[in-house]
Amino acid sequence: MPIRPENGKRYPADWDTVVRPQILARAGHCCEGSPAYLDCRAANGERHRIKGSVVVLTIAHLDHQSETTTTAICAPGASAATTPTTPITAALTQP
Repeated sequence: MPIRPENGKRYPADWDTVVRPQILARAGHCCEGSPAYLDCRAANGERHRIKGSVVVLTIAHLDHQSETTTTAICAPGASAATTPTTPITAALTQP
């Protein structure tokens, strides 16, 4: 998910070129799991063992703070991790 413009100041200028690649390297370019998929270790670019789709890792902030708790996560895990807050976020960001 792209960084929303209003949240841009919370991220370092080198997020895309340095920080994000460091997080992915730390994770071995594999999903680090989520509350719904604790043992998920889906590899970036490979087929997800449960969903069958090609894995594209993103960086999630499981505590919803950009400064802490960053984890490399696959789309199914990210979706499951954010589902409880999705209605709240939508209500706050939709006109």
